[in-house]
Amino acid sequence: MLTLGPKVITPALLFAVLSPGLIVTVPNKLLGGGCPYATKAVYTLLYLFIYNLVATQFMGLVLTQTDLLVTAGLYFLLNARDGTVGLDTVFVRMVVFIVIFAFLRKQFPQYY
Repeated sequence: MLTLGPKVITPALLFAVLSPGLIVTVPNKLLGGGCPYATKAVYTLLYLFIYNLVATQFMGLVLTQTDLLVTAGLYFLLNARDGTVGLDTVFVRMVVFIVIFAFLRKQFPQYY
């Protein structure tokens, strides 16, 4: 059975809240043009910073480098390239995020 503790739920909820285009949108002109991967990289770095801040400062969780790298990687891979999202798309991707991250934490506990 997959464990859904605060180390899984917190990044998943932040994934949903910080999905590009849902709450905040960074103009492509600020990112050097229309390169979708540059946009995804900026959103991923923003996600990583906010996740680290919320988890360590506000929730008191101890995060490993693996926690940060895996959640940032999942965020980068699961977000839309063009930045357009709907609530149903965000919800499905959040569930996929939860399942993959919980599975990885269960299969490789020595890294978490």
